[in-house]
Amino acid sequence: MKIKILVYISIITLGVTTCLGCKDTTNEIKNENLISNKKNKKAEIEFSRKQENSKKIVQDTLSFKLSNNFSIKKTERILSLFNSKNELIASNHKIIKLKDESENCLSDGFQKIVVKNNFFTIEQQNCSNKFFINEYITFKYDKISNSFLLHKLGYVYSNKSNPNEKKPDVIFTNKDFGKITFLDLDLISLYINLINKK
Repeated sequence: MKIKILVYISIITLGVTTCLGCKDTTNEIKNENLISNKKNKKAEIEFSRKQENSKKIVQDTLSFKLSNNFSIKKTERILSLFNSKNELIASNHKIIKLKDESENCLSDGFQKIVVKNNFFTIEQQNCSNKFFINEYITFKYDKISNSFLLHKLGYVYSNKSNPNEKKPDVIFTNKDFGKITFLDLDLISLYINLINKK
């Protein structure tokens, strides 16, 4: 008994924490740590996936009632038109501007849709060089074709550093661009074509 105690004491003084005749639990502790780490990693991955899924699910979806029981829904960049039976009749991803889309200035992008009688107007903001540009894209319901046609396109400029600077508004009508359906409108291409005509 004296020998075991002396051996144990001498081992402790050397900094070794092994007990003679005791069960070695080092491997069990390592295994428990591995299992615990795997559980934590799995939980972290699941949490990360839940966050990604919640980002996908929580999209900016807005709905508006239009004339003749039509409705329009906006989700991110996509505008979708529905008939009175809530059937999709047209969708367009070439109209809506996103917030700070050009990544060189802080513009608001899409702001709202205003509905009045047979018209609806999309209001949004982007920027170019030293100007904020407020865009107004107006569609009108056409009874003959039973669809919405582009009616007016307006641009209001304001200088970022000098808001009092006057720059004339730019307005285009169907006389300038002809008959364009909601489905066929490519806003950027149309703007470039209209500016090049001037």
